[in-house]
Amino acid sequence: MRDDGRDALAEMRRVNIEGTEAVIEAAAAAGVRRCLVASSIKAVGDRNTAPWTESTPPAPTDPYGVSKLESERAALQRGAKAGLETVVMRFPLVYGPGAPGNVLRLLRLVDRGVPLPLGRIRNRRSMLYTGNLVSAVRALCDAPRIGGEVFFVGDGVDLSTPDLIRTIAQALDKPVRLWPVPLGVLRLGGVLAGMSPEVARLVDSLSISIEKLQFTTGWRAPFSPAQGWGATVAWYREAVS
Repeated sequence: MRDDGRDALAEMRRVNIEGTEAVIEAAAAAGVRRCLVASSIKAVGDRNTAPWTESTPPAPTDPYGVSKLESERAALQRGAKAGLETVVMRFPLVYGPGAPGNVLRLLRLVDRGVPLPLGRIRNRRSMLYTGNLVSAVRALCDAPRIGGEVFFVGDGVDLSTPDLIRTIAQALDKPVRLWPVPLGVLRLGGVLAGMSPEVARLVDSLSISIEKLQFTTGWRAPFSPAQGWGATVAWYREAVS
């Protein structure tokens, strides 16, 4: 659903808060020892200039982010009350086979050889390959004494938007077509086209530190971005053939 839709915050609260609370209570009643809650980087915000850590004060900017932050707090509170170890995982953009939405659109653009006006962007974006996500979940399931904690989870390697496109193009065996359009022109174009949020996601930085996760569990991402995007492209090739 759209963040700017009518009653968006109320509906997102119904799903993200009430739904999460229901799962926590059912898990506690079933005798589950630990519950991992999937949250989002958007519980903290949607852009930054330096990597966020778990101590960064949250400042969500849209109904989705607000509802995810509130659901984190509700889950930790309900879990503590029920005697259930509750752990929050904050994910950045997740990609991998079956990826929908913006990931699929970007794959199609690069595959078609569409020139993209993103050559002058120098941002940092954290992402999470599904294979690394599963590995991190297993590490958090096994780690001792982490109830009530919050962890950022990511690949551990940030990419700029141009580097992301180059990584995808290499996996697709396609030429890279990047035009060096000034950032101000891109932002103005986004305003005029009514696509400022979409442009912001391409040009702004949004990065996280996963040092807490690594230090607490000893986890290291088993897959590199090149491997993750290679698997994503392999799925895409099969899906569109």
